[in-house]
Amino acid sequence: MIIQQTRCFFRADGNSQIGWGHVVRMLALATIVKQEFSCVFAIQEPSPQLSRQITEAGLNILALPASNFIEEAHTILNTYIHPKDIIVLDGYNFSTEYQRILKEKNNRLVCIDDLSTFHFLADAIINPAGNVKQEKYSKEPYTKLYTGPKYALLRTPFLEMAKNRNRSCHSNFQRLFINMGGADPENYTSKVLQQIQKDNYQEIHIVVGGSYKHKASLQEIIAEAKSVFVHTNLSAEEMSALMRECGTAICSASTVSYEYCCAGGLLFIVKTADNQSSLYKFLLNEGLALSFENEFTKEQTDLLAKKENLLKKQAYYFDGSSATNLLTIFQHVALYNQLLIRKATVSDMQLLFDWANDPEVRRFAYNPQPIRWEVHQTWFHQKIQSDTSFLYIFYLPGAGTEIPVAQIRFDIKEGQAIISYLIDQNFRGKGLGHIILLKGVEIFLQENAAASAIIGFVQHANVASCKSFEKANFSLIPVSEPLPYPDSRKYIFKIK
Repeated sequence: MIIQQTRCFFRADGNSQIGWGHVVRMLALATIVKQEFSCVFAIQEPSPQLSRQITEAGLNILALPASNFIEEAHTILNTYIHPKDIIVLDGYNFSTEYQRILKEKNNRLVCIDDLSTFHFLADAIINPAGNVKQEKYSKEPYTKLYTGPKYALLRTPFLEMAKNRNRSCHSNFQRLFINMGGADPENYTSKVLQQIQKDNYQEIHIVVGGSYKHKASLQEIIAEAKSVFVHTNLSAEEMSALMRECGTAICSASTVSYEYCCAGGLLFIVKTADNQSSLYKFLLNEGLALSFENEFTKEQTDLLAKKENLLKKQAYYFDGSSATNLLTIFQHVALYNQLLIRKATVSDMQLLFDWANDPEVRRFAYNPQPIRWEVHQTWFHQKIQSDTSFLYIFYLPGAGTEIPVAQIRFDIKEGQAIISYLIDQNFRGKGLGHIILLKGVEIFLQENAAASAIIGFVQHANVASCKSFEKANFSLIPVSEPLPYPDSRKYIFKIK
């Protein structure tokens, strides 16, 4: 599915003080998304090296001055954001207020997050750590949370390596890979190196970034060691090739650990920052890695036995499919801006007849029997001619035609509007339910001021529709008296 006329505006920062993690994973995401979207990468005061890295990835770069983040949000909103942009944020300075400002033009918002420190207004949150529960996040009802390695933000060489992994459980065990992040401001690289027996390995390969400030102390530690090699500023291709050659690794509990899992091997992890807690626990609990602090000094025979199980788990969780999953998220988010809505006309009669008789629609209808054409004709003409019925069609613009997506209807009874909707089978499972409701309510309120509230009845068994009403800010009404429809829930949207 190609989404047209939509741009992704990526916003992240990176430097020697805060590290490069946010920028690296945003670049990985942008590289995936640019297949179907135009992209721009906004960053405060990027270094020349980082600017080159962004432009070499095929992205337009917007260099922002250092400033107060709330002021920055207003500047971005008023100067750089287009009406249909998807804004993508990765960082801990993009607070609830920052998000609120950027959504003033009704743009879609995606947040990459691993700390859940404030309330989110985003349409989607992506947290690559596994076993993250919904309750961890304070978010809007419409916000969808995507978690786990199936949404890992990995660069292309690592995704390809995961798809084509070929490593026996004992290969290259004597080659050790060490990476504590590109900047490693606390110098975990030297701390780790001081704790290992260098003679146990044929080769030790250490990877640091250009902003690593502790090269002098590192050189003192490895001065006498002929088998220790330091690599600086490796490309993704060079990094993945080196990982393939090293059957053992010590990494920070960050994206680099996920990257190494794509190669597969005996992985030991170190938590080097607070924001790594979720990922650290997940890697250990799921048997993808071992704790460097607790496991590294054990007998090699014991570690070799564990390595085979680690390889199986790593292959299970990292199969190279995360790029497809991430692109699908953006396609779904972009649909909100692409959807158009109009009133139903006589030419829609056959379309609505086919939709109404779809087996899945009939399964959740209060009268599950198929609808006869004559009955439908009478009903349809009554609805489009009535002053108290409002029937709309959602569609996507196609090549000289419309692509029908859904219908929504409002019937005013005793001052309240009864709402119902259905989605074409080709567009189900894309998270559109609450979008149809939100947009439908918006257009209905623009054209009608008579209703005091909007009511929806949903069968208990129709879980997806219940969730859609809740995400669209409808409230579930506890009822004591029997409802007009059996085995149903009653939802209300109060009109102020």
